[in-house]
Amino acid sequence: MWCWDEASCASRWQSTPFEMSSKGWKPTLAVGGVFSTSPDNPWRDSNKIYIAYCSSDAWAGNAVASDATYGWSFLGQRIISSTLMDLQIRHGMPASPDVIFGGCSAGGRGALFNL
Repeated sequence: MWCWDEASCASRWQSTPFEMSSKGWKPTLAVGGVFSTSPDNPWRDSNKIYIAYCSSDAWAGNAVASDATYGWSFLGQRIISSTLMDLQIRHGMPASPDVIFGGCSAGGRGALFNL
């Protein structure tokens, strides 16, 4: 899901503001699935990064707030790029590691776009 015009963005902001901004989020989030540390998870000992969706642009935007964007920023592409850069600089991730990069719904579309 994402928004595409003034009405859809206003509606999204009213109903799910956490999908339009990370402001107010807690510093950590418990998630399951491949992120689980359960012995049943074959990836339990892998390094994993979860980037929660907050850009409402299917991770494809690169626009700061302006009249053209109805006052919202759509910076999904920058969020992905900055996260990967941070992993390289601060955490020593090699430039060409083996990576599983994915998502679902708008996150799946964003994974394809950014790959």
